[in-house]
Amino acid sequence: MGVTTLGLILVLLWLAVIATTFAGTFLTLRTFSRKKLVHCGLPPISVLKPLKGMEPGLRKNLESFFVQDYPDFELLFCVTDENDPACAILRRLLARYPKVRARLIVSSTDIGPNPKINNLFGAYYRAISDNIVISDSNVRVGPGYLREMIGTLGPGVGVVTSLVIGTGVQGFGGYLEAAYLNGVLARLMPLGHYFGLPLVLGKSMLLKRSVAEQFGGLNFLGRYLAEDYMTGAEMKKLGLKVALTPTPVEQYIGNRTFSTFWSRHVRWGRLRKAHAYLAYLVEPLGGVLLPGIIGAIGFKLLLGLGFWSFLMFHFVLAGACDLIIFAEAPTRGTAADSFGFAGAWFIREWLAIPLWIHTLSGKTVEWRGRRLKLEPGGELSISVSRSSQSRRLRSRVP
Repeated sequence: MGVTTLGLILVLLWLAVIATTFAGTFLTLRTFSRKKLVHCGLPPISVLKPLKGMEPGLRKNLESFFVQDYPDFELLFCVTDENDPACAILRRLLARYPKVRARLIVSSTDIGPNPKINNLFGAYYRAISDNIVISDSNVRVGPGYLREMIGTLGPGVGVVTSLVIGTGVQGFGGYLEAAYLNGVLARLMPLGHYFGLPLVLGKSMLLKRSVAEQFGGLNFLGRYLAEDYMTGAEMKKLGLKVALTPTPVEQYIGNRTFSTFWSRHVRWGRLRKAHAYLAYLVEPLGGVLLPGIIGAIGFKLLLGLGFWSFLMFHFVLAGACDLIIFAEAPTRGTAADSFGFAGAWFIREWLAIPLWIHTLSGKTVEWRGRRLKLEPGGELSISVSRSSQSRRLRSRVP
């Protein structure tokens, strides 16, 4: 293969990647601008929120669900220990909003290795409605959230989910997290949906319990750490699709360290690797650094352009796309946040390949005091407990 031919191949590959970046940016902005749908009749909704420990901004996160502009809903807050510190905040909110149908459910059911599903199980079958919203404790929403969720649950839709925008950012790790949520993830979710991928974020999802029971419901999902992804995948097998709401939800990030950011994304990366190994192998092409290097080499071989000059141009081009998404999101931050986002975005992109290599090197993840081993296909087994007693527990489905 000649130098010119190699340069042409690399340039064409770079053009394909940058075109995909532009397409993802366009689809995300189109999602933000979509007209909000209103469901006829506004049926009852049950909101399930698993709680464990003190999340940053927890009181306001939970309170945003008490003030929903929706005629018929209930809030079911789930804990495994009645002495969990989150309970004190919740009890104050229950006293402040006595007219809201809300209650605390303490349950320690063990249906599998996924601690979130175990937490939710006690409330799942007690919910009065077939329309179930599952929302994490670090999520903060606007008063029209439930109306928008149910309005997006149209014919042929199995599960509704939302984009996530990071807010309340503090600390170096917090800005790195926001750079991922507000850029890469916000861009890739609509792009994946356009190509029919069943991408769901468990921080915000609505489904019908009767439909979920067709694939086993929580009993089935408890075998997987990525219960959100598996929900979308099983809905797709039923011939149903995943729909995105126009308005993203806020993930209140708070103060995070670099190590917290790193371990969190090792966990996410190993989840993606377990579910789609081949796709994970080419994942660096979806970042900025590797495509930039490919383009810089290609244009140098083909046209003699300077390597570092082109790499800088590529970073500016790709960064502008993510910065536009951050600026146009309905929950966008302040100008100061934009400055911090830009710096964190640049650092995160240079860290992406070392993070990918670290993720590729192992199969275990740390989550909620457990070391979990990911089997091919995403199933879980418990390999080491917090007390370091080695054991292996294969998931059991009743």
